[in-house]
Amino acid sequence: MSEWTKWDGGGKTLPLPMTDDVVLIQCVDADGNFLGNLETTCAKQMAHDPLGVDVGAYIFIGKPTPPSPEPAVNASPLSTQEGGNHYKDLKIQPVEYIHANGIGYFEGNVIKYITRWRAKNGVEDLKKARHYIELLIELEGNK
Repeated sequence: MSEWTKWDGGGKTLPLPMTDDVVLIQCVDADGNFLGNLETTCAKQMAHDPLGVDVGAYIFIGKPTPPSPEPAVNASPLSTQEGGNHYKDLKIQPVEYIHANGIGYFEGNVIKYITRWRAKNGVEDLKKARHYIELLIELEGNK
């Protein structure tokens, strides 16, 4: 683990090891107040005031985390899923079945919860399916 390196600024450059790797350093002022994280290549060496203020100390905190890849612009919503893969890996997703058969909201939720109960929330999903069945019985029974 890196240790904090004090730096008095004064027009000096930070004494960073020479490398072409991009590194992430955390900077604080002379009072220890967080100034920010700075991404830099050590080969460039940072000049005085790399964050626009006097840096009192810095520490290497690692390499920057690469950004998450964005989904392809033309990717089908059926080929991606938010929050898991409990539908995506099915031969036919509940939403496809529900849509193709013109199934209503209550019935669609029952299908959704029954389909995923083993892969996601277990008995809780079975209770949700039962709740939608009970709602449907109550609302249809009042007609």
